[in-house]
Amino acid sequence: ETYRFLINNATFEALIEIVKKDAETGKIIPAAGIGFKVRNTDTGEYIVQHINYPTPVDIDTYYTDVTGKLMMPEKLPYGNYEIIEQCTAYGYVLDSAPIAFKVDGSKTVVTVEKHNMPQKGIVNISKSGEVFFSAVESDGVYSFVFADKGLAGAVYEITAAEDIITPDGTLRYAKGTVVDTVTTDENGNAASKPLYLGKYTVRET
Repeated sequence: ETYRFLINNATFEALIEIVKKDAETGKIIPAAGIGFKVRNTDTGEYIVQHINYPTPVDIDTYYTDVTGKLMMPEKLPYGNYEIIEQCTAYGYVLDSAPIAFKVDGSKTVVTVEKHNMPQKGIVNISKSGEVFFSAVESDGVYSFVFADKGLAGAVYEITAAEDIITPDGTLRYAKGTVVDTVTTDENGNAASKPLYLGKYTVRET
């Protein structure tokens, strides 16, 4: 007696979704135009996919839409991969460190998250003024010489001039909030802590 069996060796495939998130809040950054390349780490080759609509084109860099997400047009087969960020959203630091993922048949859609730190800046303040430097005698007449020098001990408040909101929608500082207070050093210089991008005012107290 002969027995017949149908053996179906299906190839594991999955759609790949890439999501952009703020590294501090974990919220999605709803920004279009964030670009990624995808590399097969088993072969070392970058993934190039083809679409026919509206015109035939090969794609080797994949970009998010206004939701901060993207879905690659074609499925990827079983294997190990990584995404490499090519460009990032305004207000965030580009991070080209690869993020690894795999297609192993456990999911039909593999979601890969890329977290980026928001950009920050430092406010530098310099305080100077004329201070007594020396006395010069000429024919019994003394003239006092003053020189411009950094002044220590000046205190400044740095205040948010507007609501400071990062692109993930998080309110970092409300308008009018004093975000830092600094004091000049012996050279007349002071620097704020790192601040989120936005408009601030500086006032000497």
